[in-house]
Amino acid sequence: MAPDSDDLLRAIGSAFGVSALDRRLEDGATFRDVQEVLVANLSPGTGEQRVTALASTRLKLAVTDVIGLATIEDDAPLRSIFPLRDRLWRWKRIADRSELILPQLSLPLSLSICGGIGAGTALASIVLWLDAGTGAAAGAAIAGVLAGVFIAGAIGPLRISFGDLATFEELVRVTTAANFGRLVAAGGAWDETEVWASLQRFVAERQGWPLHNVTPDARLDEDLGNE
Repeated sequence: MAPDSDDLLRAIGSAFGVSALDRRLEDGATFRDVQEVLVANLSPGTGEQRVTALASTRLKLAVTDVIGLATIEDDAPLRSIFPLRDRLWRWKRIADRSELILPQLSLPLSLSICGGIGAGTALASIVLWLDAGTGAAAGAAIAGVLAGVFIAGAIGPLRISFGDLATFEELVRVTTAANFGRLVAAGGAWDETEVWASLQRFVAERQGWPLHNVTPDARLDEDLGNE
């Protein structure tokens, strides 16, 4: 293979934790051949790049499945990926789909205050009813409880803040740290879809090529300009 192709294969092997990848393939190899070698040789290990790549791939596949985005850039703002509507529901679906523990979405201060008002109204109404014991107090207590439940229910779906996280890359970093053990344990169970998605993105980002140019049948030393 050409020197540039050998360099690329060594970089792929390092990222995926598969040694001597450049010596496992013949001249004219395609990215499908690279994928097959990776699938056959991946085993549990602790390579940080590989674990991070697995977390990123799982998240991107889950987001694609749940939200329907075709591509997700690492520097994409989280607010542009996750629309405000049904954000909490989608967040939970992505956690289930990726089988990863995601950071908790936090409740903005203003909504926390509203929740506190709702809970306080309900509690005060109950205390008033217990103290007065009249029908009017009972009615006020019921109304207060209902108001508190309504406020709590209204703000529940609005747990929309990503806290200190701003981009998808930051989400991957935090998620990788929270799931490192399970990702290492699952390192040998990559399926072909995950391997290809991770390989395609790695090659495109490293070489500066459009993602759609990295196809399974593209030859390393010809189709992508590595001559």
